Amino acid sequence: MAAEWKTAYLGEIVRFQAGSVFAPQHQGQSEGDYPFVKVSDMNSPANGISICEAKNWVSAGVANQIKAKPLPAGTVVFAKIGEALRQNRLRRIIRPTIVDNNMMGAVPTGQGIDSDFLYYAMSRYDFSSIAQGTALPYLTVSALSRQTLSLPCFSEQRAIAHILGTLD
Repeated sequence: MAAEWKTAYLGEIVRFQAGSVFAPQHQGQSEGDYPFVKVSDMNSPANGISICEAKNWVSAGVANQIKAKPLPAGTVVFAKIGEALRQNRLRRIIRPTIVDNNMMGAVPTGQGIDSDFLYYAMSRYDFSSIAQGTALPYLTVSALSRQTLSLPCFSEQRAIAHILGTLD
């Protein structure tokens, strides 16, 4: 029941990780060790809920060279700057993935949060109201970390996410 749910700050249950700069010379590869996802990849019909395809891939060597840190499966990703953040598009990562510097990931820290539940729970946020800046809105880790989230027990999170996933 909702009365038994606890309230937590996002910063207590996730680690935010910004994306990496993606130099043009590394773009355009259709194969590699990691998909390198850009904001535009969220527009693909195949990526409606989860990132299943990417236009760009990089090898582990290139990822290391550009100091890009892959986000783990279960991360919720979203645009962190510009007009794209106002669209409140969230996607789930289903495999280790690198995102560009216009995106950010919310990585569950294992503190009693189901990654699928996190995806649906974060969909309630209006990123425009959290963003700073007017001409070029942007999200900060500090502002995101202060957002609250109601959390049922883990088994209830999984049940809720399962029902919502079935509806999707």
